Amino acid sequence: MAGLPVWTTLIALRRHGEPVLGSIGQPHLEELFIGSAAGSRLVSRGEARPLRVRECPRLTQAVVATTDPWACFNGAELGAWTQVRAAARVGRFTCDAYAYAMVALGVMDLVIEAGLKCWDVEAAVPVVEGAGGLVTDWRGERIGRQGGQMVIAGDRRCLEEALVALKRAAD
Repeated sequence: MAGLPVWTTLIALRRHGEPVLGSIGQPHLEELFIGSAAGSRLVSRGEARPLRVRECPRLTQAVVATTDPWACFNGAELGAWTQVRAAARVGRFTCDAYAYAMVALGVMDLVIEAGLKCWDVEAAVPVVEGAGGLVTDWRGERIGRQGGQMVIAGDRRCLEEALVALKRAAD
């Protein structure tokens, strides 16, 4: 909407109710992020390369993102986001699902969202996990089929630090 190529197309394949194959596509940039338990890859302009999250042992080193904290979070959620963002190195807004791909690519470290539906996040699960990352709810548990509050993380240590604030606001 603002001329920024951060919009994506998300496609997930479920097996026995769990997302097992996912793709995050950004056609304007000719990028397709594909992932499964066998690994994740970025296919772009005729070439493919493996995806790997980066190490980020401390929240103070993290690049964090969310879509729009003032529109997507309720009072307690906004407070938790504000606490995580204040501790992080850099915060980014309005990346939407492209931020999920950036965690798998090793460019960002955390994406924190709320109010999601299953179709908003299920494609990211195999892509991020296939790159070595994690997708949890705000309690640190595997996300459910209903969506809701979600964290995508590249490094478990950084995730654990963020969960200190997020767990208090978990629904």
